[in-house]
Amino acid sequence: MGKKRVLYWLILALFIIGVAQSIRINPSGILIPLIVFSTIYYFYKHPEKMNWILNRNLSHYSRQMKGAKKRRISRFTVIKGNKDDKKP
Repeated sequence: MGKKRVLYWLILALFIIGVAQSIRINPSGILIPLIVFSTIYYFYKHPEKMNWILNRNLSHYSRQMKGAKKRRISRFTVIKGNKDDKKP
């Protein structure tokens, strides 16, 4: 069990060193995905806030649609064609 624990801590330490090095070299390479995933996680854990944003946008759309004119129902008529209805 001792060898597995040492291996675990060694891999974890190397991972942390690698992440720190990559942040030092190219901060936007890590920070942009971190911000995106953090935002997704936040709205996943707090869906009521996301519903508020969506409802606000939809209510604006519904107000816009209320003023739109409704379609007039048109009547279609069938015109007798020249083709025979027989199947060959």
